[in-house]
Amino acid sequence: MRLFSLSDIHGCPHSLSQLLDQLKLNKSDQVVFCGDYINKGPDSIGVLDILLDLRKRLDQLVLLRGNHEEMLL
Repeated sequence: MRLFSLSDIHGCPHSLSQLLDQLKLNKSDQVVFCGDYINKGPDSIGVLDILLDLRKRLDQLVLLRGNHEEMLL
């Protein structure tokens, strides 16, 4: 098992997809996202779609709320 921590994606699904492709994640890897998935970039919904798909493929995915998600709520 490997552990990855990612943050501050800010609505950039293309960059997130490229990074995830390079990581070549296994089902047993743990990924912790530290928030700020939305705002600033061109496609916040695209980022959320990627994260929801990733949730189906990984056993250990942690999605923390960042200040940008907090402001949305």
